[in-house]
Parts: sequence; C-alpha cells; structure tokens
Amino acid sequence: MPVTPDAIGPYLQRLDRVSQALEIAQHAYAAALEEHQQLVGLLEAYVAKARAAGLADHPDLAASEQAARAVLARSPAPMSVAQQLVTTYQTWLIKETTP
Repeated sequence: MPVTPDAIGPYLQRLDRVSQALEIAQHAYAAALEEHQQLVGLLEAYVAKARAAGLADHPDLAASEQAARAVLARSPAPMSVAQQLVTTYQTWLIKETTP
C-alpha cells in the first residue's frame, strides 16, 4: 500500500490492470459455462426428440448419449470432445429418423 503521494498513481494503475485482468478472466469463465450449458441443453433436446420417436433406447443412440453425458460431467469438460459427441448423437438420431 503506498504511503506517499508519488506512489499512489502507479499503485492505482496496477490496481486498474488487475481489475481488467479479473474482468477478462470472468468473461472467459462465463463464456465457457454458457457453452457447456448450451451443449447440455442441445443434448437434452435431441434425447427428447429420440424419446418422442420411440428411439431413446436404440443401442447406438443410448451409447452415444452415455458417452456425451460422461464427457459433459467432467470438470473441466473437454469442450471440443463434448461438441463432437453431441454431434455424433445428432447424427445417429438423424440416421434413425430419416427414411
């Protein structure tokens, strides 16, 4: 903590940089949480669609859902892998619902 007037200016500048760094970190963390929540929601929507079509217990869909949920449950979750697994579930669902 500065005790002289000359030291206050640089101290306040350092505090401002710390504040900016914390804000950047907070935004990055919030964005990661939002992405995770969106993927969970998307998987839930696909599973609901599969249930409505009577396909939720299809072996490929069930295995794909289980894999996606397992990765999404990790902390931290590897988001690129989670995205691919949710997309895999979607692909299986499209395959099974398209004549």
